[in-house]
Amino acid sequence: DEPEALETAQWPLADLCGLRAREDFSDARSLLATYLVAEKLGQK
Repeated sequence: DEPEALETAQWPLADLCGLRAREDFSDARSLLATYLVAEKLGQK
């Protein structure tokens, strides 16, 4: 079973927490990506 294609959107890197808090942002791969980016940038 192939996952459906992800929709792309621009979002400020300084507000990754705000992105994660959105009800329409729940795909596990996308959520994980925000944590990996934050770790790489030294954010929490």
